[in-house]
Amino acid sequence: MKGKRGAGMAMTTKDFQELLWAVEHLYYWQCDANGNILETNAPRNIRQGIHSLFIQSDFPQKVEIYSKDADTPYALGMYMGLEWFVVIEKKNGNLEQMHLLGPVFFSPVDEEQLEDFLREYEGQGMAFHSRHLLIRSLKELPVIFQKYFTQYALMLDFVVNHRHLSYEDVNFHVKDPVDENKETRPRLYRESRIFLAEMLGRLAMGDLSVLQDKKMKQGMNYAMLPTNAAAITKPGRTLKDAALIFTAKCADAAVSGGMSPEIADALADSYMGQIEKDLSGVELMRLMGRIYKDYLRRMHAIKEEAGKYSEKTQACMDYIDLHIKEKINVTTIAQTSGYSVYYLSRQFYRETGEHLPAYIRRKKIEYAAMLLRTTDLEVAQIAEDLSFCSASHFSDCFHKTMGCSPSAYRARIE
Repeated sequence: MKGKRGAGMAMTTKDFQELLWAVEHLYYWQCDANGNILETNAPRNIRQGIHSLFIQSDFPQKVEIYSKDADTPYALGMYMGLEWFVVIEKKNGNLEQMHLLGPVFFSPVDEEQLEDFLREYEGQGMAFHSRHLLIRSLKELPVIFQKYFTQYALMLDFVVNHRHLSYEDVNFHVKDPVDENKETRPRLYRESRIFLAEMLGRLAMGDLSVLQDKKMKQGMNYAMLPTNAAAITKPGRTLKDAALIFTAKCADAAVSGGMSPEIADALADSYMGQIEKDLSGVELMRLMGRIYKDYLRRMHAIKEEAGKYSEKTQACMDYIDLHIKEKINVTTIAQTSGYSVYYLSRQFYRETGEHLPAYIRRKKIEYAAMLLRTTDLEVAQIAEDLSFCSASHFSDCFHKTMGCSPSAYRARIE
């Protein structure tokens, strides 16, 4: 263990809980060795229900067993990524008090998912005084990134035990009374891979009806998450890694459905850069939803156009997609296709109703819009990357196509 004793700190646990509430609206619970509440900042009307989750999950017994051989912060995970942190206070080598943080969620949940949550635990013999009140209380719990939750636990340990610890000292408990039996594992966790496979299959087909499918909408959060959101070995990385993997799978599904690999990979690279930023759990989940919808809508457009055009016109479109960042002109495309500029231009317009230069410009602007949505690249840099002669020319073209300036477009979607 890397922890070392340091000088005492003026901040008290009372000060700390007030700070937590001001920053994150996190609940703090000071309990005796049996888990009985001594002090808390949780409102009185929800105190009993939330605390009953901790007690009925046998967490006090788990903490007592853990404290016999260890005294570092202890994470206790429940179904759907609901998690507590316990900071242990000992006296003469024995557990004297538990200092609890939480619970919190690592991803957003809705009321239907919370009902499922309670049904699973009631199936394990738990009883709740007021389901309605408990669900309302759970809906108000903060959704925060694991990294920050762990940092708060380390800060609390410093206040209680006056020592400096690191992430390596934290114990991440991954057992859950529901998860211990495969037959009683929550339905959505158990079927997360099925949901993901169906989501990706419908993405490859460009099936927009998936966005209106109630069952799929309920399962999407779980399909995008790791199998056990509490099983975290590197704080702050699990959801981020899941987002990176999910993006790669969306790209693969799109390629299997007919999207050019270059376009799919360019999209993935842009989104992966966004994922690696310092985002909260909620922001990451929302970004993953946008990634899926972006690929899905692009695939829908591809499927809508499939078979509409002749082989030579489709070849033109593919060439433009593959060389979107280059300076493309009709002469170059004609030379590549083996047709004259006049014939190719006339044939393209006859089939699409759009002149080739206008089509090239529109596709570049659509690509620029994607970069504005998914990256923080400067407008001038995007203009240069897409081979526009100047940033002002790019802005003029963007305004003509999208009806607003690049900066206004970015501000609108943020």
